[in-house]
Amino acid sequence: MTVPFLLCVLMVAASGLHFGGRAAALRHARRLPAVPVLAHVAVSVGAVWLGALLDPSPARLLWLVAAAASVAGFVSGAQRARPVPEPDPTPAPTA
Repeated sequence: MTVPFLLCVLMVAASGLHFGGRAAALRHARRLPAVPVLAHVAVSVGAVWLGALLDPSPARLLWLVAAAASVAGFVSGAQRARPVPEPDPTPAPTA
């Protein structure tokens, strides 16, 4: 595995963690998480394509590692996100 290919794998894993957390937070807020998902797909497609071009192995299948890191990072980011708890309502002070 070459250094540029390793950087592609680390980039998609970090992207997955970031955008997976954002998607989970939006999903928890009952909003459509399309923007983080599409952003992660854009980053991942570029990195997997670059990984396929940089693949030094004879079988040319190391791009699967980049794709698996992309999916694993997104799932891990979505699982790791913790929603912010709602504050307890406190009564208004009486004067």
